[in-house]
Amino acid sequence: MSYQSDIFTALTSDATLTGLVGDRIWADVADGTEATPYVVYQVISTIGETTHDGARNIEFPLIQVSSWANTKAESIAVASAVANAIEGKELIGYSESTFVFDNQQGNHDPETNLFGEVLDFRGACNRN
Repeated sequence: MSYQSDIFTALTSDATLTGLVGDRIWADVADGTEATPYVVYQVISTIGETTHDGARNIEFPLIQVSSWANTKAESIAVASAVANAIEGKELIGYSESTFVFDNQQGNHDPETNLFGEVLDFRGACNRN
């Protein structure tokens, strides 16, 4: 297991979030034919930790979670549920990961006419 699977578990186990998006939570990219709203998460970067004793079994990933919906209000509601599902909580799983909020940006896709909220979280995790 890894922090990525722990993120998926945290998102899909949150009753508020799944009440809004059902099982439409995707890693990296969603199917273009998906119903809305939905959530996509991805790893943007990760930083390892090295000390004088050598490499440590810890990393600090930056993850991005995007909520997409037909309206701005719905996208914001989904983003809020995402934040409540993972912000500051030790995620269940092997990685013993925690994530803290880093940034939020609004978005609009003119091709699909969907509204998005993009949340960045910085984590601290066991390296797996």
